[in-house]
Amino acid sequence: MKILASSLFCFILLPESLHASQIFGTIRQGGNPLPNTTIQMSCGGGRHDGSSDQYGSYSVYIPEKGKCSFSLIVNTNTVGPVDVFSYDDPVRADFDVIQDSNGRLVLRRR
Repeated sequence: MKILASSLFCFILLPESLHASQIFGTIRQGGNPLPNTTIQMSCGGGRHDGSSDQYGSYSVYIPEKGKCSFSLIVNTNTVGPVDVFSYDDPVRADFDVIQDSNGRLVLRRR
């Protein structure tokens, strides 16, 4: 009975975390981690922001499943978007920030 009550309590008070999907990975530039970078995920009609840690690792929880657009803010410039898909299970998405032939920063998924 105690387990049932605890489960019900969590379901009522934490519904978003129970149904959220996780997209996680690392961000690198020039082979090095890209620390403290703002991440913007647009999924469904909502936006979910996050940031990378000092090692370039990130984790963003997404409440809906489906196609999302992944972008970064690097030196006040938006880099991306790149499509990422959110599922019931966690999704790993590692990225490199590179320069294209015009000198613009772009995202490339590893």
